[in-house]
Amino acid sequence: MDQKTRSNRALGKQNREQLSEESRFHKSREIAENLMATAVWKQAKQVLLYASYGSEVSTGLLIDAALAAGKEVFLPKVLGDQMEFFRITDRAELAPGYQHILEPPGQTKRFLPDASIPTLLTAPGLAFDRSGARIGYGKGFYDRYLGKIPAADRPYLVGLCFSCQLFGILDGQKPHDINMDLIVTERR
Repeated sequence: MDQKTRSNRALGKQNREQLSEESRFHKSREIAENLMATAVWKQAKQVLLYASYGSEVSTGLLIDAALAAGKEVFLPKVLGDQMEFFRITDRAELAPGYQHILEPPGQTKRFLPDASIPTLLTAPGLAFDRSGARIGYGKGFYDRYLGKIPAADRPYLVGLCFSCQLFGILDGQKPHDINMDLIVTERR
């Protein structure tokens, strides 16, 4: 990892962790409302969300709203050095998995990309830029997962972050890094 990527990752994480728990709660709610107001959310029949962890944008409201709206909801499960998405019908199905992050049991329907079904995927990260570039935690789970899906079959990709994690331009992007189609913050 080069110095620029390290500094973007560190600054995004530092900015996020400096937010108070109350601020993260309110901003996460605004982020969820902003995403749910988009046409892509409203049209999606399937949503691939993540179970938020630590100081990440909270996804509980999004999971509950998607389930209540009758959308198929999938969350990631780490399997060795790979990640797959499995369907859930209730948040109570989630249990601590990789790095103590809540995951589905992995015995339910696995997500299979199908371009004919309107689908969106949300991704966490430490830093994003306005062009859709994303810097994650450094393990490459999302980039490897998305890299296996032909571009024409990929879900619509949404990065969720607090505005303090959004930068003008991120340096250090690699050829295998996959940009988001949309970045949603509490401001936009």
